[in-house]
Amino acid sequence: MTLDSELTMQSHATLTLVNAFVTYYVHYCNSVFVGSTVAVTKRLQSMLNAAARLITFKKRSNIITPVLMDELHWLSVRQRVSYKITLMVYRCFHGSAPACLSRSCIPVASLAGRPPKFSIA
Repeated sequence: MTLDSELTMQSHATLTLVNAFVTYYVHYCNSVFVGSTVAVTKRLQSMLNAAARLITFKKRSNIITPVLMDELHWLSVRQRVSYKITLMVYRCFHGSAPACLSRSCIPVASLAGRPPKFSIA
């Protein structure tokens, strides 16, 4: 985690607590949120936005997206979910995921009856 010099010592402590309780929950459970409704995603994003405002002492009227990206280096909820699933698939194909997941991750091109999407001829 990278902390910018603009954050005060109090906000560093707040950041640690928020990471321990809020972002951990979103990060730990984000694979469950694949295909979730927009309403669920909005609630989670609202929770992250509130946490970011708490850390950076921004008002509710301030735009928080630049703060999430530039100051805190956080991804949005949709980006977090996409990143987590992409990383898990990468690990499955490169042998660093648990065996039970690696066995379930099969390239579509290797399935019987499925022609390759692109042919090199």
